[in-house]
Amino acid sequence: MGTAHDLAESFTTFGAFLHYLRKRARLTQRELGAAVGYSVAQISLLENDQRLPDLTTLAALFIPALNLQAEPHLTTRLLELAAASRGPADSAPAGSAAFTRITRRAIIAEEIVESTAPIQLPRAASNLQPPTSNLPAPLLPLIGRTGELDHLQALLIDPGVRLITLLGPPGVGKTRLALQLARAAQQHFVDGAYWIDLSAIADHQLVAAALRVSIGLPAPIDPPADEVQLLSDGLRDRQALLAIDNFEQVIDAAPIIAEILSAAPQAKAVVTSRSALEVYGEQTFIVAPLSLPNRDHLPPLKDLLHYPAIALFVERARAVQPAFALTSANAATIAAICARLDGLPLAIELAAGQSQVFTPQDLLQRLIEHQPLTMRGTRHRPAHQRTLSEAIAWSYRQLNPLEQHLFRALSVFAGGFTSEALQALNVVDDPIGTLSALLAKSLVQVQPEADNALRFRLLETIREFAAERLAQSGEEAAARQQHAAYFTVLAERIEPALTGIDQAQWLNRLEQDRDNFRAALTWLLHDDRDRDRIELALRLCVALWKYWRYRCYLSEGYTWTTRALQAARHQPTAHLALRAQAEWGAGVLAAVKRDETVATAHLERSLRLWERSEDASGIAGALTALGARAMHRGDYAQATKYQREALKLYADEGELQGLAYAHNALGESLRAAGDYAVSREHYQASLEFAQQTGHQRSIAVAMSNLAQVEIAAGELDSARRHLLNGLALFREIGDVVNVASCVMSLACYHAALNTSTDAERAAQLFGLADRLLRESGGTLEAADRREAEQYQAAARAALGDEAFVVAWRIGQTLSLEEHTRELFTGM
Repeated sequence: MGTAHDLAESFTTFGAFLHYLRKRARLTQRELGAAVGYSVAQISLLENDQRLPDLTTLAALFIPALNLQAEPHLTTRLLELAAASRGPADSAPAGSAAFTRITRRAIIAEEIVESTAPIQLPRAASNLQPPTSNLPAPLLPLIGRTGELDHLQALLIDPGVRLITLLGPPGVGKTRLALQLARAAQQHFVDGAYWIDLSAIADHQLVAAALRVSIGLPAPIDPPADEVQLLSDGLRDRQALLAIDNFEQVIDAAPIIAEILSAAPQAKAVVTSRSALEVYGEQTFIVAPLSLPNRDHLPPLKDLLHYPAIALFVERARAVQPAFALTSANAATIAAICARLDGLPLAIELAAGQSQVFTPQDLLQRLIEHQPLTMRGTRHRPAHQRTLSEAIAWSYRQLNPLEQHLFRALSVFAGGFTSEALQALNVVDDPIGTLSALLAKSLVQVQPEADNALRFRLLETIREFAAERLAQSGEEAAARQQHAAYFTVLAERIEPALTGIDQAQWLNRLEQDRDNFRAALTWLLHDDRDRDRIELALRLCVALWKYWRYRCYLSEGYTWTTRALQAARHQPTAHLALRAQAEWGAGVLAAVKRDETVATAHLERSLRLWERSEDASGIAGALTALGARAMHRGDYAQATKYQREALKLYADEGELQGLAYAHNALGESLRAAGDYAVSREHYQASLEFAQQTGHQRSIAVAMSNLAQVEIAAGELDSARRHLLNGLALFREIGDVVNVASCVMSLACYHAALNTSTDAERAAQLFGLADRLLRESGGTLEAADRREAEQYQAAARAALGDEAFVVAWRIGQTLSLEEHTRELFTGM
């Protein structure tokens, strides 16, 4: 034996010997990877003994690339070390039958490289059988995919299903699910299940060769031989499963899969991809993110681990921090982390992997600050899966320039968008067609709405990536301006309908874009010196104040509006009418919050601006609202004076909705002053005007106020009917403060019935109303509060203190639905 043999024997690990042979051949990792179809990362993993070598690929591709054809002693040692690294099943001493098969493959590869004429395959080599399976063993258990696995297994053994493509966004867990499916189903495939990872291949023309090598079929003798034909012939009579991972970057090779399956009727394929193959017979399956709990109503601690996203976080956190536990103190934070990561398994694993150095609260803060997630122990992953950003960037690089342009622009949408909103961006010539391409590549999600319209969205993690690219592109200002302009026009278009019969429907429509309105205002108010942006911000606030009021987003609406007003004061002579409307809206929102001093200041400024604009309807609105503020101060004379002036102005203008508003306000002032009879007349007039306009909320307000007068008059049947109708309307609209007020009035109704059963019912409803008011941040009007105290005292006297408190506490624990089922019985 010579020196070369001794040198080869001195190496004891495959990785070290491969490193030596690469350096000897004067190849970089990139050059060797290019020669054999591997990435730099995969070569590095092999050289560090962190990836198991594939013996067939080694013999067919690596040996020629390393120029070992004429050095059998080096080839033998390399294959021997490779087999040893795979464990006892693949380990074979030199001279054994198994090792001879490996060596024969190397010899075939040598002959192919050296020969310029066809060479006949030796008979012994032509009878080589492929391994039963090359499926890698997962290092960690799969969490939360039981339902998907059961469904996919049923599909896979269905005789009519030949090709299943697992689709989904980056990091959703397609690879892990496909591997588990292949392992679970391999018993149904007598000729084996094969794992083929295409992540290192960028050229679709190399796919057939990669499949052949991974399956273990012999190499072609004649270099021009057709690889697809070899695959078809090799699989023709085999009942085999091909599990093909990362197909998206070689999507042009999709017809090859169809051709192979057509030629091999007993073979089936499971493919993972971010876009469908779009070949005949394909069965697509969308891999969804892991399910999450409702963060606003977290289930009990013992039930939280039933949610796969939470279970995955806890499992992976324990892997790096054995003492880690889900507790009542960190449960909400962990739920927030998983929600912010969209339930994406890769992102959750990366976050949980940092639990050794960060608390859950620290992790959440890092996510809020958009700090990147990386994790120790990810070197076994392909490069494009080591951070979530790399996984998304992998998909981004597969897009053409127009698709990348639209993808970046879509990041301006928050909480989703419609096709109409998409077209308003006007960033590509064919927005719908380009969106379809992004949908097909799993970068955009689609979901049907209740009205059968389609709504599109980017997962938040993907949107943040796109936003970074948008900021780097120089396109952000134009995209955000178009976004803000569209949503301002949308809000202005819907605002008049908020006083009509379909009020609840249009409030729901605005609710869908609540996050988009926030994003638009954030951008518009970022520069308070830009006159055009401030005007747009004022217009948007004016269009949204009713929505904020009716949905009880009082603090949010007030904050946005006052920020816009503050910015507008840099140009005191501009936007007079808009400023007047915005001051009035801010005043109403502050009034509902019961900040009377602030509300009055806004309304007085609104009145002065309306007077400068000589707008009679605006003046009437300000007077009506100022009258309500006087009522709350106990100045009933001033209140009724303002409101009677407003009634005259509205009547002169013929504004029915204004008349409904002013009559109700005057009724409130009169009831607060104790004049129930005249108050009733104004409530009735308010109801009639509101019914003429179809303004659902005004109808509900007039009904509930009229009911209070009827309770005082002993007209209990009519009061109950009005209260239940009002409650139904308030619930439909989503006005939670007035829902609570209605429940309080229903408690008064039951107390007025003056029976022990009704007294108990009243106490429960008082408890429920108290909780609802606290949860919504609402308070009662002065007259309502006085009457509630009076009827509470009556119920307490009927029941006794102890029984009243017990019933009150029961009411605080029950849901509104549990109460209203009984309330509406017999209506």
